Amino acid sequence: MRGQFLSALEVRNFGDGRHFILSHPFIYQMRDGRIIEVPMEFVTDFASIPWPFRMVLPREGRYDFAAVLHDYAFRSDSVPMFPNAGAANQLMKDAMEDSPFPPNWITRWLVNAWLKIGSRHFFHQHEVMWRPEGVR
Repeated sequence: MRGQFLSALEVRNFGDGRHFILSHPFIYQMRDGRIIEVPMEFVTDFASIPWPFRMVLPREGRYDFAAVLHDYAFRSDSVPMFPNAGAANQLMKDAMEDSPFPPNWITRWLVNAWLKIGSRHFFHQHEVMWRPEGVR
């Protein structure tokens, strides 16, 4: 069974060129049938791609839907179905494939490889309703 996005992804830019805030709740049904609802006003930076690699993959792209879910799964007080970075990374992998605009396999492979390398260091660093410094 494939996962399914049950709502549109609607965001607005904070104006800092990096962070975006959800204008409406964002809902995804996982492949096992469980529902994830990312709350309105959740802050995302989409894909946290290190600057040297942004020439290959920008922060925003066909992986935006999956990146918002991944950011949410990484928050310290998000739904408890993601006990570690590996589970959250699997969500990103599945959601990229389930996206209404799925990235090609090369992009998916690169994103997954970079997640395995760097994402575990950022697991549970912020709360769900975290805001970047200077933005409320």
